[in-house]
Amino acid sequence: MISKLIYSHNVVAERIGTAGLNGISMAAADNRRQTNIQVLDASNGNLVKEIYHATAEPDADYKFSTYSNYFGYSDNDGFIGWKRKLVLIDNNDHKNKVGQYRYQGRRGSSNIFPIYFSFNKTKPVAYLSNGTKLIEWNYETLKEYTDYIEGQDNDSLQSKAISQLNADLENPESDLSKNIVKQNIKGIYLFDLTVQKKGQIVTIFAESDDKTDIPHQNALKDLLLKYKFKDIVVSPNQRLKFRYTFSIENNI
Repeated sequence: MISKLIYSHNVVAERIGTAGLNGISMAAADNRRQTNIQVLDASNGNLVKEIYHATAEPDADYKFSTYSNYFGYSDNDGFIGWKRKLVLIDNNDHKNKVGQYRYQGRRGSSNIFPIYFSFNKTKPVAYLSNGTKLIEWNYETLKEYTDYIEGQDNDSLQSKAISQLNADLENPESDLSKNIVKQNIKGIYLFDLTVQKKGQIVTIFAESDDKTDIPHQNALKDLLLKYKFKDIVVSPNQRLKFRYTFSIENNI
């Protein structure tokens, strides 16, 4: 019986002969995953081959729940960031998944972030981050759940709008990027945007907390109220509403 374990999170796998663990072959794990959560026996430094978790989250979070004797780790289900999840494993049998909470966004979503989490020590609850939000999850009451961050419908206008914002923020020559640099706007800002008529943003609702830079938030809102989406026309009696998280490092 191993009394103490050391968890190792590596890019290069230490495991040997662990094909079939987690239900995937070694070759598939090496081809599809970037990082590996493995375990060493603290008493002798040897690899514990029975415990191995592949994760496509380069900065995966992982820890134990002393309340439930569960082990949890974060993963990137979509490999490019639009599906992320927290997986719970029975610490007595690391092949047995006991729960999962997943965030799912639209293709190109800016609202899905790596999951960092902690366990409550006195009840079956985990606290999950998603950008500026914190989710409280009772993993005994709700063992598996998918949180559709932007809804389940596939609105083509919303997809076009998100794609245009993504492209303009990634392009240092776009007017939006130039104005962001000019005003030295940095940080994470979560906006609910309403678009009407010929692609104009008519209302912006901003979520903020004590860490939000309000002057920069207001400056970004002013820029967006002058922004126009191309090839997007909303019917006079309709409006397009969607949420977008601006994560601006301003290293352009």
